[in-house]
Amino acid sequence: MDYEARVIEIRDETPTVKSFLFDLNGGEINFLPGQYIDLYVETPYLHEVAGYSITSSPLDKGTISIAVKKLPWANATVYLHEVCQVGDTLALKGPGGDFYYSLDSNDDVVLIAGGIGVTPLISMCRYIYSAGLSTRVTLIYSAKNPAEMAFIEELSAMEASSHNFRCLFTVTSLADEVWTGSVGRIDHDMLRTFIEPGRNDVFICGPAGMPEDVIQMLKELGVEETGIRAETWW
Repeated sequence: MDYEARVIEIRDETPTVKSFLFDLNGGEINFLPGQYIDLYVETPYLHEVAGYSITSSPLDKGTISIAVKKLPWANATVYLHEVCQVGDTLALKGPGGDFYYSLDSNDDVVLIAGGIGVTPLISMCRYIYSAGLSTRVTLIYSAKNPAEMAFIEELSAMEASSHNFRCLFTVTSLADEVWTGSVGRIDHDMLRTFIEPGRNDVFICGPAGMPEDVIQMLKELGVEETGIRAETWW
């Protein structure tokens, strides 16, 4: 289904990631947390459609949000970061995708994010948290450095105020930043701490190569492939 959506908020999440909140002008997009929308960017100089994971909860009726990482080779991301303003209207279509959390999922889920791959997973977290579900949520989130850890304050607040959320934040490089989380890539030891084969549904989203590496480690830890869902962002 197509929607005309007006930008009502733009927020910096990290130096390279912005969130965009859209008003749907009385419409509603019925989606499952983890799905995406297609965004149409049409100007005299640019005609492009790009898919972006929805970051809001399905309970947020009348609006929808996405988070976009600026990539020099992706014209739509450059437009959104450098040109798009509050008040602009863009066309959306959706939802789409079979990577999502639903009430049919296991009541113990592990969410594994690499970089901007956190976007579909924050939708899952927001939904489970705002709906007050008893689902046990473990988030393992790896970013390049602390500055690129999007939504960390919100996720930390969820963990602090809920008995069923826990988060492990890790960065792959560290310079002079103050950082109290883990340092290093997601590895067997991190996964072994939180994975209970047969009890978890595992959702993985990250850059090319990362989901495949994590799936292999999960299999080595005894997790059946039927309990793993993965998505790659490009």
